Amino acid sequence: VHGLAFGSTGELFAANFRSDTVSRFIFDESGAAIPNGIITLDGSDYVLGLAFSPAGELFAMDYAKVMRFLFDSGGAAIPNGSFTLPVPWGESGYLTFSPGGELFVADHLNGTVLRFLFDDNGNPVSNGTISVEGAIASAFSPTGELFVSSHGFLDPIFITDGQISRFLFDSDGNAIPNGTTGTSSLGQLAI
Repeated sequence: VHGLAFGSTGELFAANFRSDTVSRFIFDESGAAIPNGIITLDGSDYVLGLAFSPAGELFAMDYAKVMRFLFDSGGAAIPNGSFTLPVPWGESGYLTFSPGGELFVADHLNGTVLRFLFDDNGNPVSNGTISVEGAIASAFSPTGELFVSSHGFLDPIFITDGQISRFLFDSDGNAIPNGTTGTSSLGQLAI
């Protein structure tokens, strides 16, 4: 499992890394996970990232390809198209949405977090980047602060320590650095 996301009803979705499926789980009264079916993606090789938009649409990322799914009244996943992002193969895959619906995608190779808005037809439109060396994944706090994890870099033998970069946003939507948190084992965890 490479990516996890919870739907608005509390259902857990788990990306199966070396397949073209996303597993679904509901929870019983004791908290035990119960399989609730799978979503088969269109020819994906490695499903990495999952994220729900604020509107409840599931986005599943296979490196640069992002597949979208809506859900009918019975909970069945309905394909809703796909698009390809301008990221290098094998160096991306983790995505998140801001509370306002902007898509953020970590681009590890280029040391950025890509930002996308959506046009009236639902197509992604670039909305700039945020520089974060070694960016792997990102998440928003309940207050709207962006956290971006970075793993360290390979030296001849060891992986260096990683960190978590924090960003606030001004009234124009520009990212403002808000410090970093060092994590001695983040590099190893990210790998």
